[in-house]
Amino acid sequence: MNKTIETIKVLEEFADEQIQQKKEVQRQLDEIKLQYEKLQECVQSFLQILKIQEESDSGRVFHPTTISSCRAYDLERINTLLNQMDGLSK
Repeated sequence: MNKTIETIKVLEEFADEQIQQKKEVQRQLDEIKLQYEKLQECVQSFLQILKIQEESDSGRVFHPTTISSCRAYDLERINTLLNQMDGLSK
C-alpha cells in the first residue's frame, strides 16, 4: 500500500512539473508572438515611409525618403530585401 501511495505522489509531482513547464513554454510563445507582431508593425511602418511620394513645384513625382549605397551590389541586395519584406509584411 505504501508503494502505491509513493507512486501516486511521484506521479502527481511529475504531472505538476509538466504543467509548470507547459505554462512556461506558453509564456515564452506568447512573448515571441508579441515581439513578432511588433516587428511586423515596424516593418510595415518603415515600408510606408519609403513608399511616400510627393510632387515638386515643377510637377515631378519623387520619394522624399530614400536608401542609398555607393556599392551597386549592396543596393541590389537592399532592393531585394525590401521587396521580400513588403511581401512578408502583408
